[in-house]
Amino acid sequence: MVAFKNLGIVGLAQKLPDCVSFVRKSMTVKEFSEKIGIPSTKIRFYDRSKLIEGSREQKNNYRTFCELDALSIFNAQMLRSFDFSLQEVHQAKEEKIEQINSRVRRRIEDLENSIRMQEIKLIRLKEMRSYFSEIENSMTRVIYWNLPESYNVFTINCNSTENERQAVKMLAEVMPFSYICIKICRESILKQENPLKVSLGLGILKKNKEITGLNFSASIKADEQKERVGIRFECHNPFALTVSDLEPLLAELASKKIEIKDDLLGRIFISYKKNGKVVHGLSVSLPVQP
Repeated sequence: MVAFKNLGIVGLAQKLPDCVSFVRKSMTVKEFSEKIGIPSTKIRFYDRSKLIEGSREQKNNYRTFCELDALSIFNAQMLRSFDFSLQEVHQAKEEKIEQINSRVRRRIEDLENSIRMQEIKLIRLKEMRSYFSEIENSMTRVIYWNLPESYNVFTINCNSTENERQAVKMLAEVMPFSYICIKICRESILKQENPLKVSLGLGILKKNKEITGLNFSASIKADEQKERVGIRFECHNPFALTVSDLEPLLAELASKKIEIKDDLLGRIFISYKKNGKVVHGLSVSLPVQP
């Protein structure tokens, strides 16, 4: 104290004992909770997880905590808010700033990937909503559009290879990047079979395949981007389709002298109830030029 007075810093000398006691002050869980604004249950959780180093009073066996424990909890809360695991929080306590910086960089990469995934989900949901409006405006009406390059793999109601089954398995795991696809066999249309030969599977746009990093066998080929002509319609059972379901499209093809040289490809967008029965909303199309 004398040394401080000689330097003219009396105020600091008077406050120094309080500063020391501030660090050493012990509080019960309830007192500690009120001080830091975090529920007692969470404090006990952090204590059991060894993220804070409380002590136990010998006279009553109560757990007590000090203000330095608050720093540990706040740091843990901050890291946990960024989805760091308990193990990562523990490890960060012992790491240098370069190591923590590396963890943060990886978390940024994870978050950016998650945001991209959410953006894809948003796009797919908007596509679904656009279909709802098109039901009223273009149902059974012939439409022309350009479809981007895509992969469509069929395994239901058709012979399939092991490579195709593996591709569908991968596509099932990356929804909503992938979609339900449908194929109507060209030969069955020309022969006017009843019902038509229909296969189902899963598909994905080439750009989304690249985003997801899917690696198909070389035997799985992409459908090239081409101008296509098709229709949207509803059906109760895709496997019971007949030529009459395609009548608007077939009439358009005849009037424009467009030959059916490929299977009809399309999507099943959504299934829903209509007049008490489940219907499936879908579209099918074929290239205007082979």
